[in-house]
Amino acid sequence: MSIMAQVLTGTNGERVALSNVAISATLQDLLAEITVSQTYHNHENGNIEAVYTFPLPLDAVLLDLQVELAGRILKGVVVKKATAEERYEEAIEDGDSAVMLEEIEPGLYTMNVGNLMPNEQATITFTYAMLYHWVGDRLRIFLPTTIAPRYGHSPHQPHQESEHSLTVENKFTLDLRISGGLREAQFSSPSHEVHLTRSEDEAVISLHQERAVMDRDFILNVKAPPAKRSFAICGMDGNDSAVVAGFQPFFPGLQQPRPLDLVVLIDCSGSMGGDSMDQAKQALDGMIDALQSEDKVTLIAFGSTTRSLSKDLLACNKKNLAKMKRFATKLDANMGGTEIGGALRKAYMAARDSQHTDIFLVTDGEVGQWQEVVEEAKDSGNRIFTVGVGSAVSEAFVRELASKTGGHCELVSPREGMVDRVIRHFERMRTPRAKQVRVHWPEGAFGMAPSKQGAVFEGDMIVSTAQFKQASIDGTVDLEVETETGEVFHQEVQIGPASGTEKPTRLSTVARVVAALRLKELEGASATETAERYQLISPSTNWLVVAERSPDEKAQKIPALRKVPQTLAAGWGGLGIIAAKMCVSSSESISARSSVHDIMCES
Repeated sequence: MSIMAQVLTGTNGERVALSNVAISATLQDLLAEITVSQTYHNHENGNIEAVYTFPLPLDAVLLDLQVELAGRILKGVVVKKATAEERYEEAIEDGDSAVMLEEIEPGLYTMNVGNLMPNEQATITFTYAMLYHWVGDRLRIFLPTTIAPRYGHSPHQPHQESEHSLTVENKFTLDLRISGGLREAQFSSPSHEVHLTRSEDEAVISLHQERAVMDRDFILNVKAPPAKRSFAICGMDGNDSAVVAGFQPFFPGLQQPRPLDLVVLIDCSGSMGGDSMDQAKQALDGMIDALQSEDKVTLIAFGSTTRSLSKDLLACNKKNLAKMKRFATKLDANMGGTEIGGALRKAYMAARDSQHTDIFLVTDGEVGQWQEVVEEAKDSGNRIFTVGVGSAVSEAFVRELASKTGGHCELVSPREGMVDRVIRHFERMRTPRAKQVRVHWPEGAFGMAPSKQGAVFEGDMIVSTAQFKQASIDGTVDLEVETETGEVFHQEVQIGPASGTEKPTRLSTVARVVAALRLKELEGASATETAERYQLISPSTNWLVVAERSPDEKAQKIPALRKVPQTLAAGWGGLGIIAAKMCVSSSESISARSSVHDIMCES
């Protein structure tokens, strides 16, 4: 099929600069490399600047970027953010073409394709690595495709803000190849119809249709029989080596579940309408059924305001359980905006008289300035267990909120088992808390990350990394967990040989994954230096490609901005908001807006 035949258009015939997205992935045991190709085509009479903000998994480690333009293939380089922006602007002003990729918040990226000439095409291909984690006997492969509308003020620059269309259907292709121990696993996709073929070497997953609409996250659930899932893999880090170890701890003997002091928060804002609200009600039904007589609970529904079942926690007797069910039946996505900060403060007040109150939050997470909410939650002293629901959940918010407070996150798309995830969270909350968590490395280890392990729950994989000033490592890594009841558990894994046959001076994928995990704890100059050395995108670094043009090919004017709209997430309930935003005056239309160049110069 020709690119012209694949041009993305809205149902009203409008052209979109993004013409194709192709995703291919290889999964070798738990380490995946995913390649995404985005093709942009200018169908206008003048030069344009295509800008596309898109999601990637929160744990994605970008490894490589290259641009195919006018018969040339150019490789990207990671440089300081300020330098990248300056070089990008200089290239645009000089009439050359340039591509810049930047991370604007965890899990969210903006691609700028500057000076794409009339009828010209650019294909930007980038690769990222992912280390997947077991949860019990299941693995969840998650590939986000679109961004749902968010409530509140956006912290991003105007050209980076997502715009949504009721008529544009962005589409993608998918080829997923799985080898190693997972080749014979059971696969199911609750999000898309897929086709599975197996060979002696691999299992191949593809879309049933050639191309699918980017209106929902792609989910592939992998289930495998019990096996030893812990590992320690090694990779070359120049002349040194880097190791990433994963543990799936099990604590035999902990058979006394603890009673719960629990505040349940249910998002009833307008964006939860449709699939998300249905999922929230399923979650609440599952929670009420899972409560025990020793538990104490209250329920809070929230949107622009809050509505509470009670001021304090209630004992789970028959009378109060019936009261909870009546409260639940009246819930709907009719409470306005997602004022989640105020709702969490209400939950903290309800938990004030209990030493170990947990908060169970069900939300789509679609809020703008969510980092402030996470920072406030860290100081509350309450663990927050989140369930992110919907076809395009805000993964970064719901995961960060859980991990920073010592809780855990589950993502549940429509057609996935909600009750199973609720029960899993209850199991996590009822087990004794870890008092001390230590990872013991062989002698010579340095640069361990994370420097302090977070919450540890039975059956949930945790990861630790280290570096060594030697090419080969012999020994074991030991996880030691001491619970609040005084019981101590150990799990040990053998370090495997360095993967691949790369040259000693090469930075392996393992080394760059290890550096990315370490980078999360670095700040200032040391963070920038690490990102540049390992060629990693970060809050202080961008990917950049500059394509110089001959004098007769240079653009003669500043390009017109063309933002790629997001396809509206399937089952999203806030259609009225989108319709209102589309009813803007012609002076505010995208064709009349300033270019990225002008916006950046004004900021």
